Amino acid sequence: MVPDRPSTSRWVPPPMPMYAVVFEEGEDLKGQTYSPFLFRQLGEDAEVTVPHGLSRAASAALPGLWYCLHLPNTVYQLADSSVTLLKLSQQLHLGHQILFVPIEIFDQEHCAGFMAGLDPVLAVCPDGLAEECGRRAEALGFAFPPVKYSDMSSDSIREHWKQIHKRYRPEVEYLGREPQLTRRLDTAPMDLPRRWLARQMGDDTAEAQINSLEDLDSLTARTLHEQALLSALARLEREGVGIDQAEQELPRAYAEARMHIPVTLALPGVAPAYARIAYDTALRSRGRPLSALHPEDTWSPEMHLRSDELVERAAIEFVATHQALSQSGIGFLLPSVPPEAFVALAELERHFSGTESGASVRRLLDRLNEAAKPLWSQTLIEIIRRAGMLTVFTNFPIGILRMPGDSAPLSARIPIAYRPLIPLLRTIQEELSPAVPIELNRNIRVLVAECIPSRDPVGQLSRIGWRTAREIVHLEASGITMNIVEAQSRDELRRAIADEMPHFLVISAHGALGNNSAGLVIGDELCVELGLERPPPVVILSACHVAPRGTGAVSITDLLIREGVRAVLGTQVPVDVRRNAILMARFFINIAVASGQAEEHPTLLEIWHRVQSSNAVNDVFAAGSQSLSAWGRSLMPNGETVLSDFMLNRSRGRLRPPHIYEDTETVLGEMADDQGQGARVRNWFRKPGYVPESLFYLFAGMPDRILISTLLDRTQGGTSPT
Repeated sequence: MVPDRPSTSRWVPPPMPMYAVVFEEGEDLKGQTYSPFLFRQLGEDAEVTVPHGLSRAASAALPGLWYCLHLPNTVYQLADSSVTLLKLSQQLHLGHQILFVPIEIFDQEHCAGFMAGLDPVLAVCPDGLAEECGRRAEALGFAFPPVKYSDMSSDSIREHWKQIHKRYRPEVEYLGREPQLTRRLDTAPMDLPRRWLARQMGDDTAEAQINSLEDLDSLTARTLHEQALLSALARLEREGVGIDQAEQELPRAYAEARMHIPVTLALPGVAPAYARIAYDTALRSRGRPLSALHPEDTWSPEMHLRSDELVERAAIEFVATHQALSQSGIGFLLPSVPPEAFVALAELERHFSGTESGASVRRLLDRLNEAAKPLWSQTLIEIIRRAGMLTVFTNFPIGILRMPGDSAPLSARIPIAYRPLIPLLRTIQEELSPAVPIELNRNIRVLVAECIPSRDPVGQLSRIGWRTAREIVHLEASGITMNIVEAQSRDELRRAIADEMPHFLVISAHGALGNNSAGLVIGDELCVELGLERPPPVVILSACHVAPRGTGAVSITDLLIREGVRAVLGTQVPVDVRRNAILMARFFINIAVASGQAEEHPTLLEIWHRVQSSNAVNDVFAAGSQSLSAWGRSLMPNGETVLSDFMLNRSRGRLRPPHIYEDTETVLGEMADDQGQGARVRNWFRKPGYVPESLFYLFAGMPDRILISTLLDRTQGGTSPT
């Protein structure tokens, strides 16, 4: 259960105290790490929560995990920090380093990999494990004696902060204002990061607890205000405005502040089809949908003894809060996805066969959006409007939904990184694995593995498409080397990866759905897991429906994350192999361009979002009718093709991400008017229409932790949004 630390990049993080939360292993964990529940149905006596799958033994760690979130994540928290540093920390991912481990393996043999480079400070444990935990913690070099659950309080938090300050920074004035132990967990993903930020900004009222369920709106308003104030003050500090002028200039800076807040969403819920396969009838009946707020969702040293609903809430809220704290951002728990939305999504995913019409896809998307309406609270809308990116713990693709007021899906508006939420035990393990950034800024190696037999017509098209993509990339993208190899078995694929050691692995294969799992056909073998010994940082699955979500299938996209791949780009539906190759070529060209621009230091997620959202016009022409495609190749009066003129001239400054397809149609309609074909082209947009194929890709894992630059460039190059 103890993950190995990934290989480090050149970035050296600030001193990071490490905490440990230990628990008894339990019969449900002995001798195993994790295997997907889908391959064996669990019965009523299973020691696991329903429906998200948290081991009851591991849930005993919840009180300790929550306690650790109230302790310093870095030494920066021990003293006063500049507002510029506070703002830049949103790009650093300074999460609490917590070893989440059964006491049976709380030893050097099993924990050394995780502890490398960290300073073991404090272990937390249930009362019955205090003596043994103390012996093991001392042997591992922990600085302080363990704290048992019955001793945890706001007073003990205050004492631990003082001890940690004395250990790390005794020469620096202690900031104080230690966070009080959170009472309400339902608002903690938003409130605890807010209190940490307000504490550093000198707000003596930061620890005021939100006590009534009706106060979510005021909490949201206060949180957004403090984030805007941070952006404004950081801007003034970078402009060199002195203290005497700051008060006068603050209203201007506040009014001009552009907030790009890292936002973490937890979107629970499981597909009905998954629940039927994973749990028997009696066990399935214990499952309850989660609401955004719950009056009994409070911190307690015995929270792990509660109902499945409250235990799962506490675990899901923990990962959201941990992520939000690491980015000095905002976290928010949504209500469970309505079952009707999963059913509508499953129908949409089944509908794709390569011959679907744009009009029918639009109707199914409308049905899906209607089923998902209960998710869109005003709080969520206000948060997303100010978000710079979303990290979403979920097994539902929120990115294909339209936010109220938008005409394009959410993934066109904002970059989204998905983290699987099932099984919940694994989600906690993945969240607590160190998120060391990976820097890719020169000599990027791309390996394309052709896994479809060359005699297969799709395999032939794939080879043509990827050879063309390689020519385009090598012509336009210096700094990227793309190699194409044949891999007609899993062993050949592994050998090619070991030989090439690529940064990006592209697997061109047939996707296959079966037994409620989604995998790749490599040669003649269906693979849901690849068993990679040294997984590359990024895997791009150039294959159909390898990340479906409607039926809750176990997908290779999610399992590659668990094999150690940092980020996986997968498809929800069948995609055209030729269009996919061109889209990926655009992706790599944009990566190369970004690596050569000193003034921009984006993450891989940001680049993908730029490519995905700007591909709308290619969807119109390539995934539309033959008539639309032919018109896109026709000439405008200036001698440019319609597509070229649109991209180089007519669309500049006119495409709004929340309305990218609507605006694309508007500009193309005007161009058609210039040719005297306006009515005909606008009719083609509707009948037969086009498929927004680019939006059915999703990025799982941590693409936001892969930097197309160095982290030093990103934090010192003036790129921090204001």
